[in-house]
Amino acid sequence: MKKSSVFIALALVVLCLVGWIGVGSQMAGETSMYDTYVQQADDWVEKGLYQRAISRYNLALEEQENQELYGKMNHAYQLWYEQARDDALDSYMDFLTSAVSAYPTDPELIKCFMEVFYSQSRYEDLYWVLSNTVENGYTTEEIQKMLRICRYAFHLQGEEFSGIRQPMGDIYIVSRNNLWNLYSSSQGYLLADGYDFVSPYGENGLVVVTSGTDSRIIDSSGMLWGIFEKTVTDAGRFSEGLVPACCDGEYGFYNDLGEMQFGGFEAAGAFQDGLAPVKKDGQWVLVDTAGDVKSQAFEEIVLDSQGNYLSGERFLAKSEGKYGIYNKEQELVCTLDCTDVDVYTQDKLIAVCKDDKWGFVNAEGKMVLEPTYEQAKSFSYGLAAVCVDGKWGFIDPSGTLVIECQFSDTGYMTGSGICPVCTDPSEERTEQTDEQDAENQDADSVLKRWKLLELELGIVE
Repeated sequence: MKKSSVFIALALVVLCLVGWIGVGSQMAGETSMYDTYVQQADDWVEKGLYQRAISRYNLALEEQENQELYGKMNHAYQLWYEQARDDALDSYMDFLTSAVSAYPTDPELIKCFMEVFYSQSRYEDLYWVLSNTVENGYTTEEIQKMLRICRYAFHLQGEEFSGIRQPMGDIYIVSRNNLWNLYSSSQGYLLADGYDFVSPYGENGLVVVTSGTDSRIIDSSGMLWGIFEKTVTDAGRFSEGLVPACCDGEYGFYNDLGEMQFGGFEAAGAFQDGLAPVKKDGQWVLVDTAGDVKSQAFEEIVLDSQGNYLSGERFLAKSEGKYGIYNKEQELVCTLDCTDVDVYTQDKLIAVCKDDKWGFVNAEGKMVLEPTYEQAKSFSYGLAAVCVDGKWGFIDPSGTLVIECQFSDTGYMTGSGICPVCTDPSEERTEQTDEQDAENQDADSVLKRWKLLELELGIVE
C-alpha cells in the first residue's frame, strides 16, 4: 500500500514537470515567433518595404501586444504615408484609431492621430479621442487647441438669403427676392408662398403674413385662421392667444381671428406668463391680457427679436437713466454700470457697453469680460458674437476667440449649433451673379448675403 502511494505521488510529480516543460516550451515558442516577426519587420523597414513590414508587425501583434510594438508600427506607417499618402491613408487611420484606443496617453501616437485626422477634417473622431486622452490624465497645449478647433469647426449651409431674423427654435424668418418666408435648417421653406411681411413663428404654428394690402393669420401648413381689417406692417410672436401687431402706425393685440382686443401703443412685445411689454407716451409698462397695467413705468424694456422681454426669471429694463436686471416680480436685482445693453439670454452673460466698448456681465451685474470690443452680442449656447476691426467672430466664456472675426454681421447661436451670419458681398461673387441680384433685389438687400453657420459637431452649452 505504501509502495503504491509512493508510485502515484511520483507519477503526479512527473506529469506536473512535463506540463510545466510544455507550457514553457510553448511560451518560448511564442516569444521566438514574436521576435522573429519583429526582426523581419524591422529589416523590411530598413529596406523601405513598409507594407511588408506592417504585415509582419501585425503578425507579431497577434502574438503579443505592447506599446513598443505600436510605436514600431506607427513609424512604418509614417514612412509609408510620406511615400504614398493616398494608398496608405485608410489603413493608417484604422491603425491610429486602434492604437490610441489601446494607449490613449502615448504622446507620439496622439500627435500622429491629430495630424492625420485633422488633415482629413475628421473633427468628430478627433474631438472624442482627444477628450478621452484628457480624461486619462494626459494633455498638452496642442491638444487643448485641437479640441477647441474641433468643437468650433463649422460650415456654411448652401442656402443664401438677403435678410434673416433670429428663429423661434429652428424656424427662421428669411427674405429672398424681396419676399419673406419661414425657413427651417432641417426642413427648408415652410410656407408655399413668399410674402411682403411674415411675423415670428408663434404658438400653434401661427404667423401673421401680409401680401399687398391683405394681412392674415395662417399656420405653417397655410391654413387660414383669421383676417385683419387693416394692413399689418409689423408683428411679434403669437402667444397666450394674442399677437402684437402694428396697423396704421399703432400697435395693438389681436386674437387668432385677427380681431383687435386692445391697443393704442407705440410699440409692443409678446405675452409671457400673462404679461406683455408695451410702450405708450414714451414709457414702457407691462400689461395683462385685458390690457391693464401691472408694473411700474420704465424708460425702456429690452426685447429680443421675437418680442420677448423675459428670459427665465429675469428681464432687462432702464429706469432713472440706468439699466438694471429685474426678476419676474419686477424687483431690481442689480444695476448695471453701462450706457447700453444687449438682450438677456439663457446663458446669463450679457453684452454691455461702457466707454464706447463692449464687454460682458453676469446675472449679478459683475463684469466678467472687460469692455474691449467694438460691438458684441450676449452669449447664447456657449458662444458670443464680437466685432473687432469691423468684422464679427465668436468667443467662448473665457474670452478665447474660437471662430475668427470674418463676418460682416451675425445673429445668436441656437441649441442645435446653428447661427445666422452675413458674409462679405465681395466674396465668391461673379459678374453674372451680381447682375441677377440687381434684377431680383433692391440695392440694400444686395449688400446683405446671409447664410446659416452650422457647427460640425453641434456641441453647444
